[in-house]
Amino acid sequence: MQKVQTQSFWKIGGLMNSPKYEAGSVIDLRFTRDTMPDRIYINMVYRKVGSKQWMYEVLSEKSDGVLYMQENDIFKVESQKKAKCYDHEIVKKLYSEGFRFCGNMKETTAFNRANTLKSANYIKHIILANAISQDGYEIDDHLGLWVMYNTQIDENTKEINKNEFGMYQIK
Repeated sequence: MQKVQTQSFWKIGGLMNSPKYEAGSVIDLRFTRDTMPDRIYINMVYRKVGSKQWMYEVLSEKSDGVLYMQENDIFKVESQKKAKCYDHEIVKKLYSEGFRFCGNMKETTAFNRANTLKSANYIKHIILANAISQDGYEIDDHLGLWVMYNTQIDENTKEINKNEFGMYQIK
């Protein structure tokens, strides 16, 4: 798949703003009240004629396919990974194994949510682990809910291509 050059973009009347994200980038999207966490790989950066917003063709772990997202939509839920919890061994291990964090919750709530999610066809595995606070400490009587989707995108992924069957192959 071709990558779009993002160094400078010209429009009639002058230089337009550069896109925030580059083709080939891997970005983690945090969970919100309304959405599950996701990891995306940016295939292509483009701008529709007459639009002021950059658009991105992305491959999504959660959707196991291609999505089209606006720059603001990515920016709003991009995980900054600045909290101390990202240095905790449990968190590092689960992220490195392809799991995505869905939140800390009381044990009963965590078991109920895991039971609800286990029937989702886009989820391969669910793990309930010790809950880790933003400060990097374990939280008593709480569990962290982690999911692994059917497709995992490694943070070191450099290229994703379509094969002859129209399916994406991660390299």
